[in-house]
Amino acid sequence: MRAVATPLMDLVDEMPYAAVDAVHMDPTEPMPVRECGVTVDALPAAAVDALLTAGGPEVPAPLVTVEIRLLGGAIARDPEVPNAVAGRDAAFSVFAIGAPFGPPVEVTAAATAAVVDAVLPWTCGGLLNLVGPATPEQVDRLWSPADRARLQQIRDRVDPDAPFATNVHLG
Repeated sequence: MRAVATPLMDLVDEMPYAAVDAVHMDPTEPMPVRECGVTVDALPAAAVDALLTAGGPEVPAPLVTVEIRLLGGAIARDPEVPNAVAGRDAAFSVFAIGAPFGPPVEVTAAATAAVVDAVLPWTCGGLLNLVGPATPEQVDRLWSPADRARLQQIRDRVDPDAPFATNVHLG
C-alpha cells in the first residue's frame, strides 16, 4: 500500500497489546456521541447512492464517521457451539457516529438516523455492538424469537435487577 501513494497517516507498526485501543484512534476520554447502525444483506449502487446522499462528504451534518464494514467469512459460519451472535447472515454493517458539538443533540440524532434510514431497503438486522441505542423494533430484528426468549431466561436468572443493563433491552 505504501508503494501506491504516500500515506496521509502511516500508523502501521508493532505495538504492545496495552495500546490496542489506539488502532481506531478513538478518544480516550468520555465524550458525547450519538451512534446508530444496522446490517444489510447487499450494498448495490442504489444503496451506496442513498448512503452518500444521507451521510456523504457533501452533507453538512455533525457526523464523525459513516462506516461500512464487510462481514461474511468466519462470522457467517454456523458456530460449533450454539450461541446468540446476531448479524451472521449480513453482508455488511453500516454504522454512523455523530458528535453534538455545536448542533443540538437532536440534530446529531437525526443525522445518524438518516444514514440508517437510507439503507433500510437492504437492512437485515444488526450487530449488537454496532446498533447504538436500540428500539424495540431493532431488538426484534437482532435475534430470532427462540434466541431472544433464551436470552431473556438467562437475563432473568443472572441479572434480575438489571445492574448489567446495556443499550439493548430484551423486553
